[in-house]
Amino acid sequence: MEARVEALEAPQTSEMVLAAQRRIGELDTEIIEIQNAADVEKNRIQADADRRIKRRERLIARFAHGIRRYALDHRSLFSKRRSGRAYLGTLSFGTGRVGWRRIRPSVKAEVDDETLIARARASGHEEFIVVKAVLDRNAILAHPRIAERVLGVTVTGETQFLVKPSKESSTFVRSPRSRVWSRIAKRRETQLEE
Repeated sequence: MEARVEALEAPQTSEMVLAAQRRIGELDTEIIEIQNAADVEKNRIQADADRRIKRRERLIARFAHGIRRYALDHRSLFSKRRSGRAYLGTLSFGTGRVGWRRIRPSVKAEVDDETLIARARASGHEEFIVVKAVLDRNAILAHPRIAERVLGVTVTGETQFLVKPSKESSTFVRSPRSRVWSRIAKRRETQLEE
């Protein structure tokens, strides 16, 4: 739900409307500049954090590899029996546990899902395919009176007031690095609920 906005004094002339639209365009430009500056700073901070994180992840991998070598060299410490079957378990140290565990089997697809579905159908293995029912919102919009007979379906349409300054009313600065440009550019169309 959008917050209520208290309007400034209503323009009395078309020149005042033009001036208000020009100011909206200037404010949009300022928003874009602020967001671009914030993006540059966020990217710099994230790059520094990523570099520091990667260094620590490499150290973790080296320590884990050393611990694994220790466990392989001392396999007999990890061997356990349960229900007459031998398996590799874990050992507890003061700082945590080390050992092996079984993980659930998983499916790894070598090709995209559509190809696998076609191959499963071609080989007669429909049991590997799940058909999911999805609500067709386009069909509901195409036939709103019929759709509203279904309990829980309501088709609504709203009218919105639109103020869209022309490109000439403001200068837009676009940073090629900015990923938020499209999101902020869309915000140029300031919509106020009637």
